[in-house]
Amino acid sequence: MDNQEKKKIMERIEETFYNEDLDPWTDVLISFSDITSSSDEEIAKVISSMGLQYESLGGGNFWVSFPELFPIEVTGEAFTIQQNFLILYNNGDWNEKGEKSSFIYTELSPEEIKYSINEAGIPCSVKQDKDNKFKKYVTIYKR
Repeated sequence: MDNQEKKKIMERIEETFYNEDLDPWTDVLISFSDITSSSDEEIAKVISSMGLQYESLGGGNFWVSFPELFPIEVTGEAFTIQQNFLILYNNGDWNEKGEKSSFIYTELSPEEIKYSINEAGIPCSVKQDKDNKFKKYVTIYKR
């Protein structure tokens, strides 16, 4: 899947959720078959990278919803991390996959970091280092 297809998938999701002013607890049926020929597995990876939950119905059709998280107030360290990744998102070069990766040292959980960065409108993934509980690997994705 190329970056153009990823972008189309992300735009379809954003248009559906944000332009239609849906309740965050709503499950929405979204069809991607008219905008991409990518497999359901590839589409699922893009949906997941946006921090959303999904259920594949096959044929490019998915139920998509926001994750059921308790709201986390983005203040203090989480706010600083969010602002740093906003700066990273808006500056510098993207790799050929439309990604930028970095690592940070923090006591925050991967879920808190992901929530904070997603709140800034940036799709990302966060992994914790196996040997150091404070080291987290963060990858942000170009929308």
